[in-house]
Amino acid sequence: MTGTPPVPHRADRPNHDAFRPVEILILLILAVIAIICLDTLFYASTLEDAYITFRYSEHFAEGHGLGAWNTEGERVEGYTTFLWMLLIGGARTLGIDVRTAAKAIGILMHLVLCSTLISFPLVRRGSSKHHNDVFEHPNETVLAGVFLAFYLPFSWYATSGMETPLFSALTGLAFVSIFLRRSRFLLPLLSVLLVLTRPEGPMIAGAAIALDFITRRREGRSVRSTYISAGAVAFSAGFLIVHRLIYFGHILPNSYWAKVDGGGSHHILRGLRYVGEWVAGNGIVAFLCVVAALSVAFSLVRPRYRDWPWGLGVILCLIITFIAYIAKVGGDNYSAFPYWRHLVHLSAPIAFLAVYAVVRLSPNSRLFHVLVLLVVVFITNLSILGAHDNLMLKSIQASLASYPSLTHAQHDDYLLRLKWLSQRNAVVASSLAGELPYVVDAIHIDNLGLNTPHIAKYGSFDPEGPVDSKTDMKWVLEQHPDIIEGYIPGTMVLNASPNEMKEYIDTSYRTKMHRELVSSGIFQRDYLFVRNWPYHVKDRAVFIRRSYWVDCQVQDELDCVPVADTPLGVYARDSDDD
Repeated sequence: MTGTPPVPHRADRPNHDAFRPVEILILLILAVIAIICLDTLFYASTLEDAYITFRYSEHFAEGHGLGAWNTEGERVEGYTTFLWMLLIGGARTLGIDVRTAAKAIGILMHLVLCSTLISFPLVRRGSSKHHNDVFEHPNETVLAGVFLAFYLPFSWYATSGMETPLFSALTGLAFVSIFLRRSRFLLPLLSVLLVLTRPEGPMIAGAAIALDFITRRREGRSVRSTYISAGAVAFSAGFLIVHRLIYFGHILPNSYWAKVDGGGSHHILRGLRYVGEWVAGNGIVAFLCVVAALSVAFSLVRPRYRDWPWGLGVILCLIITFIAYIAKVGGDNYSAFPYWRHLVHLSAPIAFLAVYAVVRLSPNSRLFHVLVLLVVVFITNLSILGAHDNLMLKSIQASLASYPSLTHAQHDDYLLRLKWLSQRNAVVASSLAGELPYVVDAIHIDNLGLNTPHIAKYGSFDPEGPVDSKTDMKWVLEQHPDIIEGYIPGTMVLNASPNEMKEYIDTSYRTKMHRELVSSGIFQRDYLFVRNWPYHVKDRAVFIRRSYWVDCQVQDELDCVPVADTPLGVYARDSDDD
């Protein structure tokens, strides 16, 4: 099939100071060393929400099937990442610890992405005669790979246990695969993997397929493989829809209902704030992206429209669309997903934009480009390290404490004591939906609905709360859970006055959830506060149902007091008659 002929070389285009093969090899070696060193600095820490997928994966590996949040009862798609859950579950069937498998795959994906980008000039389809685009310039993908090798948010997520490094790597690889030699079926494969990894996958795959179509038409090549890629996306998306209908009765994952449905303007404002916080934390990178966007826009007025940087144009459209998506879903709760997980997913496209601006704004010297880029990533990393409770520094300290062995952080005494208290058939209600259910093998109710369909569908958001604030504590208490992890600080229940307690509840981070809990007649009448608990480890109050306490084998080791006799009793007069 013939198409639009390629754009001829322009005589006024300057010669580019391209990296030599030996220099690419040196940069590749340095990047691999940097990735291994930086990623392992965060190895000891695992994100709370990663344990959600770990629980599903282990239950799947044990033969309980897909969507087994609890081994009995209704199935629920609370993991949101079908492919990642299967990968981790597969590792578990081979006897590999799920945390070790997740972290190993994360580091591997970081290595694969950066290695492919840095070596791209050596493996691309052919030398381009028009170097105004990121995939056609001989240096820009190399520099993007160097940037991502040193970018700390990518290293943080590489060993977080989340699917983030897999999805981020697939995103970057999908774009560069268009220009690789003998890669006819690589983009269709990557597109399927993107769709199966996260709900945003079709958006990323669609952008890569659009660029593939444009590139092939410009070069006069057949677009048949582009149609194969589009068909692969349609097939894999259809597979997921049918799978969800069969197993869960819905075409969308439970996380959509829990985090997005009914969010409205509440979520849009928080999503835009989320993007603004990323801009503040990544100021120089954001500035370079804006410069690149302006350059792409101004190139539209060039006399030869076919010489427009299509790769950067498609990436820019993708980022704008992705920001709209972030606004729709409300971004993330930063305490659960630090360092802007959604935009780490786009770290490769963002790196392409930033590098494009660096090359256009600085002298035509490959050494100078590398130095400028290292300064950019150094300043960005310093800004991130110094913000938001120094989470990275704490993780580094934990990892160095176990050096030279790579070990996971131990489960704390708070969780181990809950495991000691809980029987296998106990019902535990908690807003800690990750590590607690992973450690405590019991029947769990997720108070925030991610893994409990009733709350996801029929709960409501806190108008003043974070994006993941959908709850229905009235329904939770009607299930009569044996143990409640109440989110309320245990030390306050121990020491605060009734007025101080009331002020905290009425102005807290999750006011709606707290009020629904403490003002319930069931809660005030039937539950006891456990006084002798390791609140110095995790300051979250633990409540136990009176009848469960009576039958508990460790009753004599628990110092319990009725809720009505604690400062929370101030809400007894306002409680309902349940």
